Amino acid sequence: KFSNIELDTTKKVYSSDTSYLFDIAIDTLFFTNEMYLQNISLNTKAFSDNIELLLNWHDDDSLYNGNVQASVNVYGSDKFDFLLAPTSIYSKKAGTWNFGDSIFISIDSTSLSFDKFYISNDKQSISLDGIIAENKNEDFNVKLNDIDLREWNAFISTDNTNFSGLLNFEGSISDLFGDVYFDAKTSIEKLAINEYLIGGLVSDSKWNPELERVEMVGQLLNEKLKKGIRIKKGHYYPKRKDSPLDFAFTLKKFDIEFANLFLPEDVISNLEGELTGKMKLKGNFQTPMVNGKLNLTNGSVKVDMLNTTYSTDGLIVIKPYMIEV
Repeated sequence: KFSNIELDTTKKVYSSDTSYLFDIAIDTLFFTNEMYLQNISLNTKAFSDNIELLLNWHDDDSLYNGNVQASVNVYGSDKFDFLLAPTSIYSKKAGTWNFGDSIFISIDSTSLSFDKFYISNDKQSISLDGIIAENKNEDFNVKLNDIDLREWNAFISTDNTNFSGLLNFEGSISDLFGDVYFDAKTSIEKLAINEYLIGGLVSDSKWNPELERVEMVGQLLNEKLKKGIRIKKGHYYPKRKDSPLDFAFTLKKFDIEFANLFLPEDVISNLEGELTGKMKLKGNFQTPMVNGKLNLTNGSVKVDMLNTTYSTDGLIVIKPYMIEV
């Protein structure tokens, strides 16, 4: 949604050539109630088979600003190219992101091509390269280096949950319009939720076209203490409605203290303990079916209403809709 939009369109003739000018101004453009841009202006000039674009935005308190210049070459109704000039975008939370050398994007009826798409902020960088096309021999590659999650909480956080850590990702996809194939490697160093350090996350996933499933292995591990959780088997079947999930986990002294972040306030608190054992996850995201046997050591939890802390150790049996202690 937006507020206070102004549109100005005129026609000017220069010699035998005709240029169309189209200007638009928006006071505020809302993506969500908490995410918006202010003072947006878009100036365009179209002539012959070319369109020139100039996009600006800034807020009243100088917390962010941007200036993007691009030109579009039109070769027909189903083919055109974008050329994005070197520029930068500033945000007080995310810093200054610089667009490198001129970025070239080509679009036609069968493909979308990226060349030299590279943006960076100090050690952080995002690059796109390759072609999304019907030709299964063409690859599209994405690479993220040292992305600071703290600067992206506006996009990834929920409610009062904030993340921190350094994200690295490298993946490729091909044959998007046929038997899709992709593989991706992801790692997050020093992953923390609301400043609580959980550990390092590493995952490796790929698409198996024959079995029509995503296959994943990985771990969430505190390297120093050698504690954590491993994905021994991770299969996701997107075409199965009833039970697309098929995962197997092993836990080794997995610290459950971070779960305090999600406990109801003033009801229970100070949850502590370590879990070791195995779990299986099936079903779907709406009704996950979990089975497993875990050993709890040094377990305790405080019931705030009673101002009492309860301690327990021993076997925990997890069944769908039931936990036996």
